[in-house]
Amino acid sequence: MKFARLQVKVLPRGGKSEVVGYRDGILTIRVNAPAERGKANSELIRFLHRRLRVSPQILRGEFSRHKVLTIPDLTLSEVLKLLNIPHTSREG
Repeated sequence: MKFARLQVKVLPRGGKSEVVGYRDGILTIRVNAPAERGKANSELIRFLHRRLRVSPQILRGEFSRHKVLTIPDLTLSEVLKLLNIPHTSREG
């Protein structure tokens, strides 16, 4: 079974949930939810599920802005393509 492991920096309380960028192997995502009672984490998972059609899981960083996610059934390259990350920005 294939999976992607992805480092994510979450910016809570954004105006809308969106991918901000990808640099040095870290995906930055703004979420439209506060960082309280798991709301930002829930919105992050919902946002990625809508974009990737699979449910990622938080491996590390549940209480931090810096998280490590695992995404089943996709490679990192497939994840970045589905998130419309340009090829040139993948390297950092």
